[in-house]
Amino acid sequence: MGLEKDSRLETTIIVRGYAMALIVSPVAATVGIAVKYSGLSWPQMVGPVFLLSLSGLVAAFFLETSRTAGRKGITPNQGFMELQPPKISAHRVVSFLVLFLGVVGGTLFLGNVWHVPSLSSIALGCLFATFTWGMFSGQLSPLLKRSFSFFNQGIIKMADQTALFIAAGFFTYAMEASGALKLIGNLMETVAGRVDIVVILAAVPLIIMLLALVGLHPFASGIIMAKTLLATPLEFNTLGLAIALMGGMSMSFVLSPYSILILILSSLTGKSPYKLGMRWNSAFAVVFWGMTAVFIFFVARFP
Repeated sequence: MGLEKDSRLETTIIVRGYAMALIVSPVAATVGIAVKYSGLSWPQMVGPVFLLSLSGLVAAFFLETSRTAGRKGITPNQGFMELQPPKISAHRVVSFLVLFLGVVGGTLFLGNVWHVPSLSSIALGCLFATFTWGMFSGQLSPLLKRSFSFFNQGIIKMADQTALFIAAGFFTYAMEASGALKLIGNLMETVAGRVDIVVILAAVPLIIMLLALVGLHPFASGIIMAKTLLATPLEFNTLGLAIALMGGMSMSFVLSPYSILILILSSLTGKSPYKLGMRWNSAFAVVFWGMTAVFIFFVARFP
C-alpha cells in the first residue's frame, strides 16, 4: 500500500472511511445484523444511514485537517486551502456512479417488486449490477478473472470469519440459555423506568465499543445487545436500534486494538495497535458517537 511510518493522515483516512462504509454498504455484515434484528429492509434505512455516513466523513476530514493545521501554526481554513485534491478521471467517476446506482436500483427492484428477502436482494442486486456493468463497459473478461481469483484466494480463505460468526452465535445462545440476556434485559427495564428509551439506544454504541476494547468482537456484542433489547417489553424505534447497532460496531473497528483492520495497518506502518486505535481515533469515535446519538434522537422523536 505504500504507507509511510508517520502516515497518520493516510491511515486515519483508511480507517474512518472503512468505518463509514460499514454503516451504509448493503454487503457489510454490520448492515446485515442491523437488518436482521431491527426488522427493517436496507432500502428503508439507507437514506438516514447514508446521511450519517456522509456526516461522519465530513467530521473526520475537519478533525484531521484542524489537527494538522494546529501543529503547523496555521488556521484550519488555511489548512483546508493548502490541501491539493488528487486528480480524478471523469470516466472513473461516471463508472462508479453507474455501478452504485445499479446496485441500489437492483436491490430496490428485487426487494419491492419481486419481494425477494432483504439480504438476498442485496446480494443479487450487487451481482447483477456488477456483471451488467462489466458487459457494457467492456471489462467483463478482467472482471471474471478477478472474480475467480477472489473466489480462490479470498472467499476460500474466509473460513476464519465463518468460524467467528459461528462462535459468536454459540456465545450469544449460551448467554441466552444461561439467563444472562434476561438479567441484562431486566437491568435495562429498570433503567428505562428512570430514563428515556432514547438514552438507552444512545448508550448501545458506547457499550459495544467498550466491549470491543476488552476483546469481544463487535458482531458478537452487537447481536447480544440486539437480542437483549428485543427480549424486553420496551418499545423503541427500529431505525434508532439499527443506527445504534451499526454505529457501535463500525466505531469498534476504528478503536479496538484487536480489530483486524487496525492490526493490518499496524503491520504496514510499524505503529502499535493501541496508538492507531485509541490515540489516533478516540476523538473521532467520541464525535461520531455524539452524532449517532443526535440521529437516534431525531429518528425516535420524528419518525
